[in-house]
Amino acid sequence: MLASAAEILGRISSVERHPVPHRLPACRHLDQALAPGGGADTQAVWQAFQALEPELTWRQNPNYGDEKLGPGYMDNYAYCAFVGPQGLAGGKLLAVGILLLGPERLYPDHNHAAAEIYHVLCGTARWRRAKSAWEQRSLGSCVYHSPWEAHAIQTANDPLLALYCWYGDLDSHASLI
Repeated sequence: MLASAAEILGRISSVERHPVPHRLPACRHLDQALAPGGGADTQAVWQAFQALEPELTWRQNPNYGDEKLGPGYMDNYAYCAFVGPQGLAGGKLLAVGILLLGPERLYPDHNHAAAEIYHVLCGTARWRRAKSAWEQRSLGSCVYHSPWEAHAIQTANDPLLALYCWYGDLDSHASLI
């Protein structure tokens, strides 16, 4: 998955789509999140991502806000898409991008219509499905969520940077449970 993602990212250029590049406050965590580490495939994704990052439009889910998630949450949360309806390269059934979540954040139970795979590129976080026990995941870990499956993420002292892939219904944002 990572080798394919690195290859695809290396071929994407801002010529394909012209969203307006935009950074959010959470992007202040990128330097720490992009510190060297991981295997060759992870490094290839990071290098391709770093080359594209100035062209990316960082976004936030319009269903979220500090009033729902706690003070400072929105300043520590962002995502960007490489492929998909909001990405540099279009797509209707597949979205690929990066989730950035700052340190000491709880991304509470939420769900969405699309199936989802995460590949942890940086940081260690605890992940939970439905009401099961929390599981710690770190660099190189993969996490899968079925459509409409409740799940949550909790970061510790470091930011989390995870490659995501959504497939299926991309028309609706995630909703808090």
